[in-house]
Amino acid sequence: MTVVLGDQCAHYFTTTMQPVCYVGPGFHWHRCCEAVRTFIDDGKCLCEPRVIGDMRGSGRSLAVQITRLCKYDFPLPWNVQKTLELDVCKPYVAASTKGSWNSTFFVRKGSNESDNLLAQQQGIDASKIPSFDDIFEPPPPGPFRTAVAKVVVERDTPSVLKNMKSSATHFGADVYYPVDPLPGGPGSKKVVGRRRVAAGGPFPLVVFSPGYQGVPGHFRRTLDHLASQGVVVISQYSTSHLRVDINRKKMEAWREDMLHMVQFLSRKGGDPESFLSGGVDPSRIGFAGHSFGAGMALSAAALAREERGMNVSAVVPVSAACLIMGNSCEMPSEATPKLHGVKALFIVGSEDRITPPRSTEWFYGLMPEDSEADLMYLEGATHCLFEAEPKNWPNTNSQCGRGSASPQESIRRMAIAMADFFREHFEAAS
Repeated sequence: MTVVLGDQCAHYFTTTMQPVCYVGPGFHWHRCCEAVRTFIDDGKCLCEPRVIGDMRGSGRSLAVQITRLCKYDFPLPWNVQKTLELDVCKPYVAASTKGSWNSTFFVRKGSNESDNLLAQQQGIDASKIPSFDDIFEPPPPGPFRTAVAKVVVERDTPSVLKNMKSSATHFGADVYYPVDPLPGGPGSKKVVGRRRVAAGGPFPLVVFSPGYQGVPGHFRRTLDHLASQGVVVISQYSTSHLRVDINRKKMEAWREDMLHMVQFLSRKGGDPESFLSGGVDPSRIGFAGHSFGAGMALSAAALAREERGMNVSAVVPVSAACLIMGNSCEMPSEATPKLHGVKALFIVGSEDRITPPRSTEWFYGLMPEDSEADLMYLEGATHCLFEAEPKNWPNTNSQCGRGSASPQESIRRMAIAMADFFREHFEAAS
């Protein structure tokens, strides 16, 4: 497969330039300066927004200092934004995956295209950019009302994944689940301040994993829509701090957390004092995820089935990442051929340049013959299948606002496809 430029630059920076330029035994100025010149390469790597965004702290400090020590006459400001504003960077930024404002995507619900004519003619006023909900037309909900609960999931062994919502022994997660309408009915009761799961269960469970630096809230409308179909969905915070320089140990911990979430829901479903009491069916399990989380969903599904005895029967990888950074292809590529008898729906944006369609096609092609796999292209969609607020699109490195289809419409289509897939599969499996 052709390597994505940003991925190639990030890989070179962390695996070649930083080790070569580390001042220690065997350090050689000539090799280091050559590595710096190769990396900068007239701006090709220097001007990649995704790479520069990850060159913060000591990494960026190293690059700036070495450039000066090598007497390399190339402007390298400390500030990331100022770097991207350099004349040499402008062509690369314009063609990069950095998000942008597109007024044609700012049509408010209940209005029409002509409402944006003035904005297109006069430029975009950042203070008047609509919110995501202003322009998002949610898909028709399923038969259930929904609720969300913030929970703490315990680990049976210490983890290397640590952030504000994740310690060595436990991590935070959000649970989206079906409830009965108020007033009246079991759904009107509360357990420890939470709505009780709807009557009519037990319901299948789905573990959804966000990608790099992603959190459950970035997919809350998608997860809420899935819960409205009669599914209990859980998504973790433990990986929200990870960047593209992830190593295999952290990837294995990521995968383990997905299995911990299955165990958590199974226990709560069997606990008469829990808000999920009687509402979780551990015999019907699905995994899903976006970007790197999609690859981890494939890997976790195989581990759950082979070594943990979990009946994972369906997976939905969205924009599955296959990058050289962190060897992100390795674990899911090892796992996918093991998903015998699993039903899968691979989803990818036709204009995704972060994890291009060929990455998804790669994993799709690894599914065993006795599985049932489909591949869905979201026409005009980019990598921006998380619910970024429009005002923040230019600050993302996921092409938000750049595709020929709007992010909100692409997300709507993804949510419908995912919910329909899981509903139909679990109904057939019940």
